[in-house]
Amino acid sequence: MKNRIKELRKKNSYTQEDLSKLLKNEGISANRTTIYRYESGARVPSEKTWKGLAKIFDVPINYIKGNGLQYDEIPSKILSELINTYYDDFEDIVFTTLKNNIKYWLITKEVKKIADSLDSKSSLTTDYGKLFWKNVFSFLFKPNIFKIAEGQNTIYLQCKMNSLIEQKLKKEISNNKFVHNFREKDAKLMQQFYNCNNKYTFIPAIDDLINYFQYYKTQIQREQK
Repeated sequence: MKNRIKELRKKNSYTQEDLSKLLKNEGISANRTTIYRYESGARVPSEKTWKGLAKIFDVPINYIKGNGLQYDEIPSKILSELINTYYDDFEDIVFTTLKNNIKYWLITKEVKKIADSLDSKSSLTTDYGKLFWKNVFSFLFKPNIFKIAEGQNTIYLQCKMNSLIEQKLKKEISNNKFVHNFREKDAKLMQQFYNCNNKYTFIPAIDDLINYFQYYKTQIQREQK
């Protein structure tokens, strides 16, 4: 793959002469002709030059070398990673963690049954399948995510996806009415125990918590019918 030196130079509004001077400031000798050869691929920069370019452009060395994911391919890569991770089975820590978090998010959004009615092929090839996954995980398909993942490898992308889904799960759980109410009742129960520490106040607090669980259990059973 062709390197990104020319692309980054133009993005930063540098001429080849400007870049030559900037490299000289880093203790690297490269005249305008040398810069042209680097950009065309006629000459390969030394590791010292790669490091100097990385510092000047403030990007990873691999990115300048042209390695890693391309910006335009990242949306489809995210989609395929979501789908393949959910429907396939591999023995890998990152893969397994991501798979579980995808499942939990589907459950949280109450669409796991829809996901399970599909498969990897229909999800990747049909408009309905692709739209389903993009809508449910819309927070992954943002330009800022593409920018962060640009030039990185697939493992990095998987880890980033996993981190973002975990953040959403934590926020969803913390905003959940059941969790919020339970925390209040649990705090009340422990306050009764620590402050009063007698059965006349502790037992009613326990009964209140039990009643709440029973109420929520009934609500779930009604939703399942």
